[in-house]
Parts: sequence; structure tokens; C-alpha cells
Amino acid sequence: MNYKKCAIFGTGTSANECFYYAKNNGYEVCFIVDDFLSGFYVDIPIVNWDIFLEKQNHVDVLFVSRYQHGRVIDRANVKIPILVPPSPNISCFSYSENIKRIRKLKNVHLGKRCFILGNGPSLKLEDIEKIKSEITFASNKIFLIFEETDWRPNYYFVEDVLVAKYNKNIINDLSLNKFFEIRTLDYLTVDNKTCVYQYQGASNFPGFSYDVIRGVLGGYTVIASQLQFAYYMGFNEVYLLGLDFKYKIPTSEKSQGGILVSNGEINHFHPNYRMKGEKWTYPQLDKQKMFFDFLAKNIVNSNFRVYNVTINSSLDSFDKLNLDDII
Repeated sequence: MNYKKCAIFGTGTSANECFYYAKNNGYEVCFIVDDFLSGFYVDIPIVNWDIFLEKQNHVDVLFVSRYQHGRVIDRANVKIPILVPPSPNISCFSYSENIKRIRKLKNVHLGKRCFILGNGPSLKLEDIEKIKSEITFASNKIFLIFEETDWRPNYYFVEDVLVAKYNKNIINDLSLNKFFEIRTLDYLTVDNKTCVYQYQGASNFPGFSYDVIRGVLGGYTVIASQLQFAYYMGFNEVYLLGLDFKYKIPTSEKSQGGILVSNGEINHFHPNYRMKGEKWTYPQLDKQKMFFDFLAKNIVNSNFRVYNVTINSSLDSFDKLNLDDII
């Protein structure tokens, strides 16, 4: 039977298999059905069970994960087929193995401190050399500095699809503990050291996830996701380095649907960070600030402290310290 449109029951990790099965087999996901949530999930509207019963004639099938405990199959008045997809149809990606890897990270660094590196122009090689013995998070094109140092981040993140698209060969060859947002898997390869995570619905913004297995709350910057993983890993002190929190965007780099075309690098630590003609995502600093302010007000406490050690950073959400005083 050839289905074209579908709905998916549930959100979070329990629905991952359904999303990937739908995507890889030509289904259009029209809406999500959930007993408790409302709003949107990965930009797809969420409806409750009663609304689903009214709308079910608009789709051909309801997918339900084999990990879902809503006993949907036993419910009455469902007139369309209910199917449980097979294991994820993704090359080199095992749903169950991925969950095991993330679970092993729970409190793995309990009580320790870490550094999360931004890629701003203030990030200097000499600062990286100072923290070589520290636990570090980094992201995106931090690999451009690898030729100058034997330092490597303990945890490397990519969640921007454009970064994944234009740098897939380099990123796939890196021998690091990698963390990929689920949408980047169109370009990036999962190996035996990779963890895959996903955003929760935008309707929860600003917010913070205490359990990254269920997804992270998007904060319009990869640093938001790294902070949530740092919390999950049990760190009690986080230092932000290279987070200048300022961008120069020439008027010639006009945004089309949130996408810019670079005229050359002016915003990062390396002169070749953004090549001329490369597409990149418009930085929404106002929304990033909302996330950081929410974090500072609602999450930061004596057990989870966040400091900014970036020279001349424009971000004022966290207390600022001098890197040399910490080291």
C-alpha cells in the first residue's frame, strides 16, 4: 500500500524512528499527536488525541514508535492504519546505541569544571594553550586551529546544517568525540564515538533541558546545547571563552530567509573561517541573549555556575572573570 501523508504519535526520542522512517520512505509528516504537549515539534504542529480523531482522514497512516507506551493501538475510533516502523533506516546510525552513549554521559564529570569555546575573533592560540589540561567543548570550524596546536577538544559539536554541508569531508574525518544535531545527518556520518541529539519544540523557548536524551532546548547558538550537555554531565563550573557576542554584517550580505552569503571573514578567530561566497546562518543575537538570560536567572546556582572569561565580550548575562586568574 502506497501511503503519502502521515502523522506521528509522541515527541522526543521515542519518535525518532518514526521521523526517520517517514523521511527516508517518502512520507510527509503533517502533524504530531501527543497526549500532553501542544505547540510545535521540529516545526510540525502538535495536536491532542481528540483533534487527531477529527483530522485523521487527512493522513494515510499513524506511525507509532515501538518504544511508545501510549497503547495507541488499543484505542478506539481510529480509522486509519497504525504502523510501527522498523529500526532507523539511517546508514551507520543505531537508535538504541545512541541512547546508551548519551546515558553514559550522565554525571560523568560530576563536580568538575569545563571550558566552552566560542569561535569569536578574541579566541587566541595562547589562550587555548593555557587550557590544554582542562576539559573543553568546541564546535564548527575550530579544526582550523588544529595545525597550530596539539590541543583537541574533549567534546566537538555541530548543529548548523550549513556548517555540516560545506565542511562534511573535514568533519567526518575528525577523530573526536562528536555531537551532531539530528538534522546534520544529511551530511555527517555517525561513527562509534558520535552522539546524536535533537532540538525540542520551539514553543518551549526560552528553556533548558535537564535530560538531553529527550532533546535540548534550542538557544539559537550551539553554545546553548553545549551548556545543557555540560549540566547533564555533572559539571558545576562552566567558563565561556571566545564568546565575543558581536557580529559585523556588511549591508551587501543581505539575509534571504535567514541565510547570508559571505563577502569574506570578519567575525571569527581565523582568516579563512568564512570563505567568500559561502552561505551562513544569520546570527540572532537577541534570541541568544534571551536564552542566556533565562539560564542565568533560572538555572545558574551554587551547583551550576557559569562565567564569561572572554575579553571585551558584549554578553553581560554572566559574571565576568579573567582567564589568567582562573588558570
